[in-house]
Amino acid sequence: MLYKCKNPIVRILNVEHMQWEAGAFDISPRAYSALAFRISGTAKITVNEKTYPVNTTELLYLPQGVAYSADYSDTEMLVIHFKTVENDQEPEVYSVKN
Repeated sequence: MLYKCKNPIVRILNVEHMQWEAGAFDISPRAYSALAFRISGTAKITVNEKTYPVNTTELLYLPQGVAYSADYSDTEMLVIHFKTVENDQEPEVYSVKN
């Protein structure tokens, strides 16, 4: 669980500004985690039959080693890819206030 600092970040791999058009995707498990701040667009991330809606100005944590499906509207976001000590099992969504 990233938020409660029970799974520390050990290495930041990169920071990216990403954009793409709407679509649905199946993503295989990755060797890195992602923390994505959605500038515009929405997403529905599904892991193990549980869906996590993500809206504009929300922050999504996708753990390493987790396969997921994603249904995106037109999207723009800032993403940090990083490695953690352990593999968490579930995404986390955070609301961000100005």
